[in-house]
Amino acid sequence: MVRLKGFETVELTDVAGTSLTPDSIDERFGKDGGIDCVIHIIAPTERGAKNVASRLRNIIVKGDY
Repeated sequence: MVRLKGFETVELTDVAGTSLTPDSIDERFGKDGGIDCVIHIIAPTERGAKNVASRLRNIIVKGDY
């Protein structure tokens, strides 16, 4: 969450749709014991959403968090 806080078009929720905050994320665990987090990209244009998705994918794949 700290790594993505600069992304204004990104919202983080749990699988039930409840917004996650740095204070509440430690209280949300999935059936396997891991933290369940859904990343929502909310951009005004499709091009903007694709740009953000590419940046997020690179962060996740490269482990840059």
